[in-house]
Amino acid sequence: MLPTVTTTDLILLKLDAGGPQDAWDVTSLLAVAPEKVIAEVEERLADLKSDAKDLWQRIRRGA
Repeated sequence: MLPTVTTTDLILLKLDAGGPQDAWDVTSLLAVAPEKVIAEVEERLADLKSDAKDLWQRIRRGA
């Protein structure tokens, strides 16, 4: 078995990193992600720093 991250985990990691490429990656992932992934990210946003939450809001407004 090889451990892997879920799409939700990857989005959260990218939000936490917060760079321009990370924002682009999150936007690209959201373009193909089911609504379930978006809901999972939103459920776990409280675990992230405020910069990551702000980035999520900016991305969601632009999506």
